[in-house]
Amino acid sequence: MKRALFSPNHARGQKLPVKRLFDKLFPQMAEFIRQEKAGEKTQDDDRPHGKFAIRAQYQESKFIIYTCVNESVRNNPIVGSPQSTIPS
Repeated sequence: MKRALFSPNHARGQKLPVKRLFDKLFPQMAEFIRQEKAGEKTQDDDRPHGKFAIRAQYQESKFIIYTCVNESVRNNPIVGSPQSTIPS
């Protein structure tokens, strides 16, 4: 699935069965991804589709750090304390 989502729009991965299923189940998301990856290669940017992967990874890291980790620390105060890093 990674190849289907993050490869250029014209790549072979776009024709994989898993990508076709994704397009069928999530048409609006598939179109959004297609538009985000669109762009012509230039002298300065020979991989315009790569910007989508970078933005997706950035959003994922923000979610994990600011949502999941904060929730974990809030629910388990010992996880965020200095004592949690000291072996017993």
